[in-house]
Amino acid sequence: MENAKVLRCVDCSWSASATTYSRHKVDKLAIEHYCTTLHSITSNQNAEYQL
Repeated sequence: MENAKVLRCVDCSWSASATTYSRHKVDKLAIEHYCTTLHSITSNQNAEYQL
């Protein structure tokens, strides 16, 4: 079974998990966090997003 997707901010304590939200919602929340803060988002899947 695949691990639940977790996105975290590298600049503050923000995070979103697919155990709480759908994968699509996690991505949307990460984009919204980036757009409002310009903080970088990282994933538990070892891929860093530079939005």
